[in-house]
Formats: sequence, structure tokens, C-alpha cells
Amino acid sequence: MREVSPLPISLLSGFSTNLCLKLAYQMEESMFSGQAVPSIVVVETYCRLMLISPHSLFRSLLTHLTSRNPTTLTKPGNTILVFEILNYRFLSLNRYQGKSKTLMYDVTKMISTL
Repeated sequence: MREVSPLPISLLSGFSTNLCLKLAYQMEESMFSGQAVPSIVVVETYCRLMLISPHSLFRSLLTHLTSRNPTTLTKPGNTILVFEILNYRFLSLNRYQGKSKTLMYDVTKMISTL
């Protein structure tokens, strides 16, 4: 019988952060580059995924979205979708979860630029 040691927490959190980021990018692609209006469930899942990701990753999510495809926010439907994500869904979930004030500041700054 061999002795087994568990994986370190830092490795597990790195895996989960990496998978969250990949999932967020895939959801962004399906929400913003598709022709159809995304389902409310997908939008809600995306918001919850942003909530569990670290603050440093959240800052880069929407920045990368506009840098990968600069015409993303020029479409009226996408602008409304980003506004809904940030204002109606994310802020209410953020208040409920009790996240940090710097994250709230970043979200309100993004809303004001729309």
C-alpha cells in the first residue's frame, strides 16, 4: 500500500481560477459575438462566475472583451447587455454577497463609461 498525499491548495485554486477564466471567456464569446440574444440563464451564470473570480481577474474580463473585438460595444444590443450585467445583475448580487468596496467602485466606473 502506497502513501498518498493530497494536492496542495495553491495548485487546486490555480486550477479553479484557470477554469473559471476559460469558462468566462467562452461565455463572453457566445453572449457577445453570437447573432441571437443570449439566454437570461447564461447572463446570470456569467455574473455569478464573475462574483467568484478574484478581483484582479474581474478587472480584466470586460477589458479583454473590448480589446479582442473593438466593435463589441458599438452594437446597441451588446451595450444594453453589458449594462444589464453590470447594473441589474452584478450590483445586486454584489450587494448580497458583500464584496469589497473597490470592486463596487470598478463596476460603477464601468457603468458610467457606458
